[in-house]
Amino acid sequence: MDVHGWGKVTWGMTVAQAKAALGPEAKAAEGENTFTDGYIARLVLKKLKVGDIDMDVSIAAKSGSERIALISLELADKPQDTGSRGAAYHGLLNALTRKYGRPTKTDKEIRDDTDVETNSAQWVLPSTNIDLVWIENRDLGFGVLHLMYSPVSRKMQDAL
Repeated sequence: MDVHGWGKVTWGMTVAQAKAALGPEAKAAEGENTFTDGYIARLVLKKLKVGDIDMDVSIAAKSGSERIALISLELADKPQDTGSRGAAYHGLLNALTRKYGRPTKTDKEIRDDTDVETNSAQWVLPSTNIDLVWIENRDLGFGVLHLMYSPVSRKMQDAL
């Protein structure tokens, strides 16, 4: 199995092509929404249904480029409780597993010194990495859930 992006957006599409493929729901990102490694959100979709979960989607390109190179999804309505974030993580994990098969890698880490729990799953497909991460600080009752699609690098493709 392989995917070459996310939904109607494929790696290497220009921002304009992605906007045309996604339709009027795709809006230009406002402000300087940056991710790691110099990616900048160029398009957003608000409250997109992924199963029964509302997600905000950011479609990003490298700084100075018009080519799509990263898709990021986060919970649209930031739930204020651990149970909601946990249910969303497990719902997405199950949906992605049904669609792409078992994750290539899963991890669960609990740091006793900070009471931070990290759950992650990664699917490495020939053209796309899919990373699902849930980080929860149980003491503070604060957490984040993040789903990211990114193209597999040539170096990684050669290793597969």
